[in-house]
Amino acid sequence: MSPDILHRMDVGGVVTGITSENELQKEFEQLIERAKKYAPKARITGVAVQKMIEKIDYEIFLGAKKDKDFGSVIVLGVGGLGVQVFKEFSIGLPPLNQALARRLMEETEVYKMVQGYGRKPPADLRQLEQIIVSFSNLIVDFPEIAEMDMDPLAISNGKAFALSARVIIDKDGLDQNSPYSHLVITPYPTRYVMPWMLPDGTEVLLRPVKPEDEPLVKEMLSSLSEKTLKERFFSGGQEHYA
Repeated sequence: MSPDILHRMDVGGVVTGITSENELQKEFEQLIERAKKYAPKARITGVAVQKMIEKIDYEIFLGAKKDKDFGSVIVLGVGGLGVQVFKEFSIGLPPLNQALARRLMEETEVYKMVQGYGRKPPADLRQLEQIIVSFSNLIVDFPEIAEMDMDPLAISNGKAFALSARVIIDKDGLDQNSPYSHLVITPYPTRYVMPWMLPDGTEVLLRPVKPEDEPLVKEMLSSLSEKTLKERFFSGGQEHYA
């Protein structure tokens, strides 16, 4: 664990397959020695010990970086060694909802890969969507994040596990006039969500339209009369909800 070592593998900072306390003690000492040898100026605050995932079916890269033109962008692709080998990614602009998270996956070979093949089971796509959305929420809520990635996001028996992660802080990102100046798409305006009461006493919730409301909007427009459509759109016909 060091704020000065971004890639632990580069300094021999990862050991797997430890099965006893004696082995743990031995590997701990050797790991610290290697880290000091390859990065003598690095501050080492300790060593992280975590459960080892023995069987990994797929590896995914999930990252984010601030672009000078598009602000913070989210990148998804093949993880592990595949990052350097395949260099194939899809890019999304936060904030992402579940529909956009699924589309981000569908635009890369990762989506085909995690469908399962041979004896490897498919990944839990709903869980992956939730991870991507939560990842996006972090980027939205913390403008000081210059870079962040999880590599690999390992899939074992259908479930996802973040085996490694790193975050680089942009100190200038803390001083901003707008909380969302690091984004090109403003998050959903929750400040406009409010309860309301209709004249007949029915309680409803007023809120801005969401992308996933499209089927409901289509259903609503299809129920309108020809006269209402003309007054609303200055023309009538099916084209407004087709």
